[in-house]
Amino acid sequence: MRTNLFIGAGLATLVLLLFLRSVAASAIVALAIPICVLGTALGMTLLGRSVNVVSLDGITFAVGMVVDNSIVALENIDTWRKRVADVRRAALAAIREVGGALLASTATTAAVFIPIITWQGEVGELLRDVAYAISISVVLSLLVSLLVIPSAAARLLRARGATPTRRRSLFETVYERAAGFRAGVRDAVHRLTSSPLKSLGVVVAAVSITSVIALVLLPKMEYLPTGNRNLVFGMVMPPPGQSIGELTALGGENQRVMMQHTGKRVGDVPVVRRSFFVGDPERLIIGGVAANPDEVKGLRDFMQDLHARIPGGIGFATQAALFSRGIGEGRSVELQISGNDMKALIRLGRRLMGELGKAVPGARIRPVPVLDDGAAELHVVPNAEQAAALGITPRDIGLIADAYIDGAILGEFGREGERKVDIVLKSRDAVSRIRDEGTLGAAPVATPAGTLVPFGVLAGVEARLGPTVINRVERRRAVVLHVTPPDDMAFEVAIERVSAKTDELRAGGVIAPDITMTLGGSAGKLVEAQRQFAGILLIALVISYLLLAGLFENFAAPVVVMVTIPLAAAGGVLALAAAAALGVSIPLDSMSALGFLILIGVVVNNAILIVDGAIARVRNGAPLPAATADAVEARVRPIFMSTLASLAGLTPMVLSSGEGSELYRGVGAIVLGGLALSTLLALFVVPSIFVLLWRAQREVTAAAQSVAGEPSAAE
Repeated sequence: MRTNLFIGAGLATLVLLLFLRSVAASAIVALAIPICVLGTALGMTLLGRSVNVVSLDGITFAVGMVVDNSIVALENIDTWRKRVADVRRAALAAIREVGGALLASTATTAAVFIPIITWQGEVGELLRDVAYAISISVVLSLLVSLLVIPSAAARLLRARGATPTRRRSLFETVYERAAGFRAGVRDAVHRLTSSPLKSLGVVVAAVSITSVIALVLLPKMEYLPTGNRNLVFGMVMPPPGQSIGELTALGGENQRVMMQHTGKRVGDVPVVRRSFFVGDPERLIIGGVAANPDEVKGLRDFMQDLHARIPGGIGFATQAALFSRGIGEGRSVELQISGNDMKALIRLGRRLMGELGKAVPGARIRPVPVLDDGAAELHVVPNAEQAAALGITPRDIGLIADAYIDGAILGEFGREGERKVDIVLKSRDAVSRIRDEGTLGAAPVATPAGTLVPFGVLAGVEARLGPTVINRVERRRAVVLHVTPPDDMAFEVAIERVSAKTDELRAGGVIAPDITMTLGGSAGKLVEAQRQFAGILLIALVISYLLLAGLFENFAAPVVVMVTIPLAAAGGVLALAAAAALGVSIPLDSMSALGFLILIGVVVNNAILIVDGAIARVRNGAPLPAATADAVEARVRPIFMSTLASLAGLTPMVLSSGEGSELYRGVGAIVLGGLALSTLLALFVVPSIFVLLWRAQREVTAAAQSVAGEPSAAE
């Protein structure tokens, strides 16, 4: 991540140098990067937040963003240097002219992260550091552009004078062509805005097409990044009734196979660097690490096949997720089946395993507990009348049964502060004598009267099958199916298929009315995160509109600015689609979805520059089409400069790979694609809708003044 940060900063500085053609001017703008990066780290510390991988993501996202304000400020200073001989006066006049636009763009970018900072839960905690980092960075960039940039420009730059005649260099030829491009854009915008019909057509076409693209191509979501950790966990649930010795032998056999592949390649199986196994009476947990981290998925598949060959057991293997509370729970749909009849739940669970295996092809399905009748156990039913006659209570009967079978824990022994030792009451030869219900029923018990009676006189002993694990959901017995979809199936698709299959079975009468089916784990969290994120996007849009309305003192101008948001959304979706077409997997998860929120605060900046310049020219008396076209021409260079600097800063994040890259690659791709597309389209869409709304607003104002009997404002 630190490497990406430095590379992004270097590329952004190179873009500045190519545009500004001056080492001094580039250095002035580049000052914003170290000041904002170090200031953000200090601000995070003062707010009690740590500088970690996630917050470094936010700082890296902001590398290209923090130079935006500085570019606009220096570009306007450069423009004023042509008008005023004194560089200090030029710097002051330039900052006064664009100060409002800088404040508006910074306030909008920072404000959209307010809902993220207040978001509770796992996703909110993960994204909060990114929100803090970007917000602090852009606020600091505003201070740099208003204070540092004009001061440095006044001291390091000279007044623009006449350039002596000399042979043009290649770069100068390119820059002259760029000036011609700006003039061409101005002419195109002027022709477009002079015709209301053309303006309306451009706006409707752009917004409609990009909205359809965003809705149709938007991929299904994952919950959280799974990461690419080089660690595989396997779990094997053996058949009921197996002894500890049998489980140990099973784990030893598994470990023997793993050792055959440790340190050497056998066939197509990845080389294993190390492996282990641990267990308890209910399960075996097996782990493995690949010698080559790029082959960890191959190791997972090998371990999955190895565990599937265990007779009578249920086994699975999964790559360890970055965010998971349990083994195999990071990317699994947790279907909770609860009811009162455990046997009915087990039968339904078996049916659902087959049905869900068809609905989600290639899924790994793990039931908890194992869907069988359970293991053999002894049930002791006290004979209350006979026991009371002999002076023995039901509690005494339970204590005697424990002592004969496993040993009854009476208490603990040990000094204060030291480890305690259990005091256990048990029969000396319980292991050899108590083997079944017959031997327990014949075991002698001393009564308070001093006589000996068989245990069977005090209680009946029956051998039954009972569950090895008891699960409850809302105090009802439950069976849980963990459905892990294949890697090429989006998690949201798996949720939809599981939900559709359970609805189909319930409609067909397979699922009884008294049985409750709920989605828990990551599936339930994803549904809740989607609902919360939709609310956050809506709040961010409302906050942005109100801020812009207050800063522009106009209710139509924010609509013009925010029309760039659907354009950017389409660009972000197209970036994900392009990556998928190229074979690069960039899933849309709760982390990468943050890119769409970042776009709300970023893409409006270019529109703010155009609208602010157009309003200023209109208020100074310029005709509406000419004022809009001139505003676009004046802002083309800083818009392209800041956009390319931002794209350069994001590129290393998108192209990087390795451990932890999934945390930020999706966000970078969405912001990169959205910023690129919205920048190109905004040059024509924003002027078009601005002219349409401004004319409509003037007509409404004139009509209102006419009704009130007041003179209308001149055109």
